[in-house]
Amino acid sequence: MVNLTSHCKYCKTIQHSPPIKGAIEQAACQAILFDQNDNGCVKELNYGTCAQVDYIDLIGNELILIELKDLRAQLENKNMDDILTNLTKKYNDSIDIVKESINNNCVPNQYYVVIKNDTEIVLFDNIFPIRKRKIDKHFNFVVCKTKEICNKLSTLGTRLCP
Repeated sequence: MVNLTSHCKYCKTIQHSPPIKGAIEQAACQAILFDQNDNGCVKELNYGTCAQVDYIDLIGNELILIELKDLRAQLENKNMDDILTNLTKKYNDSIDIVKESINNNCVPNQYYVVIKNDTEIVLFDNIFPIRKRKIDKHFNFVVCKTKEICNKLSTLGTRLCP
């Protein structure tokens, strides 16, 4: 099992992928960078091409999964069902990876979808199905903007990253 508390090198500021032009949008807090495509901790675990969320956090055995989405860019190339299917796969694959390599007793606690701060209300309304869709029988997606994720995480108690 990988001990994330000794892997502080993976505590990174929560941020969206760099835009083609403009500044990178980021939060004011950190979480464990998870996605191997972004040089997250899964890169050390050799999981091949399975899908992963961008960030995770653990509070005891409770797993928090965080995926950042630029809905404007996503909806140019995909429909909402494709986005929801991709999110579900990322969350499920990530849970499997954490249980197999980090903490086999973990229990998913929250599934965050973090959208950009300037997401228009029309796009926000388009993600309403995300809030209704369940990953498993207990939890729904929690949708928030980048500027809100730190407040959401701070309500969950002690975390691995400051």
